Amino acid sequence: MFGIGFSELVVIFIVALLVFGPKRLPEVARKLSRGLKDLREAADDARSTILSGMDDTKTPWRIGSSAPDAGLTQSQAKPAGAGSEDTSAKPKSPPPATPKA
Repeated sequence: MFGIGFSELVVIFIVALLVFGPKRLPEVARKLSRGLKDLREAADDARSTILSGMDDTKTPWRIGSSAPDAGLTQSQAKPAGAGSEDTSAKPKSPPPATPKA
């Protein structure tokens, strides 16, 4: 259980008993238990929302496909060379000189 042995668990219980006292310890344990339960439910809800979003048929690609546009038809996909040009490496030429009148 989280790499904690029995002796460490006993020490934690004794420290909690000293800090909270015997009257408040059950109340604190209940609140902690409810908090962990709510956190677990929220995590399960988020996980199910994410997984149901992955199953949505509106997404044009599926997990495991090699490209994001693998589910698109040829008319929907952009051409292979479109948008892949790197213009930052090309030197910019100065604007043409205009004669002053």
